[in-house]
Amino acid sequence: PDAPQDMVDAVRQAGRYVNPEVLARRVRAVLDGDARDDLTKVDVPVLYIRAEHDRLVRMACASEIQRLRPATSFFSIAAPHLVLQREPRQAAGMIQRFTDGLNEK
Repeated sequence: PDAPQDMVDAVRQAGRYVNPEVLARRVRAVLDGDARDDLTKVDVPVLYIRAEHDRLVRMACASEIQRLRPATSFFSIAAPHLVLQREPRQAAGMIQRFTDGLNEK
């Protein structure tokens, strides 16, 4: 409800260009997707930026990632879904800190 109007307009505009059948397939793919086995095989540093007010991605997802790959770096931002679009500067700062930490190792 507090999203900037230009962002709301941009999301709506983008939605107009996607065929409803394509959008439905994408949503099904997201809902049916399960990359847990793949995640356990990842051998590079992983950063997870969690939107604290995300009503689409449940907190249980972050907990499952933590369980499967304990070395994951977690950062939270007080924002809704589309956290990178809503808080780009804060997210960029977190990404910068994460990558700076990689360079120190």
